[in-house]
Amino acid sequence: LAALENGFGYWVKVSEAFDPNGMVLTGDEPLAALTGAPSQHANPNFMLINGTSDLTHAAGEVIEVMNAADEVVAVLSILEGGYVMTTALYGDDAATAQIEGLALNEVLHFEYHGQRADQDLTYSGQMDVKQLALTFGRESLLLSAYPNPFKGSCRIEFEVPSAGNVALEITDLMGRTLDVIWNGTQAEGPQTVLWTGSDLASGSYTVRLLVDGVEHASSRIIRQ
Repeated sequence: LAALENGFGYWVKVSEAFDPNGMVLTGDEPLAALTGAPSQHANPNFMLINGTSDLTHAAGEVIEVMNAADEVVAVLSILEGGYVMTTALYGDDAATAQIEGLALNEVLHFEYHGQRADQDLTYSGQMDVKQLALTFGRESLLLSAYPNPFKGSCRIEFEVPSAGNVALEITDLMGRTLDVIWNGTQAEGPQTVLWTGSDLASGSYTVRLLVDGVEHASSRIIRQ
């Protein structure tokens, strides 16, 4: 292939498996094992997505693409400036007997650390390109964790909206407090703490930011 021209679609077959922009390729991928994401099989039934987000602080992290059952079907890498890397979403491959991938007209949504964007997407599978403009809102800027999922430790960044007694808590899915990372008087402004979660089993947890006993932000965090 010597040249690529605008307005033409290209299907490239490779001899060795690779990871196209963070796509979940099979049920054996680490992300699929962690989240239960359905199998994705590269085939000509696909669409491409890219665009922008208000996550200008989150370069190097990912946005999860979720189906109606809250399963992760793809991840979108966040670039500098909040731009979303071009990523493929795949539907059913007509050349195989099994049913895999996304269904035509399936509605998808986008999440960043448990915070849902205000834009949804309908899967078309027509090799078209859909440009996104994802807005997650102020809450996502107040609290973030990287890397997420994590194994050893993760960096939790949070912004104190006003001076007061600040608490940073880890809770389980039932809302029970399992760990208090930070608790004390703190001035307004950005803060960073390192958390290992070594006493907790692998799984999904919630980190909560409270100021004077009032929750200001929360985010999902996953320990592998």
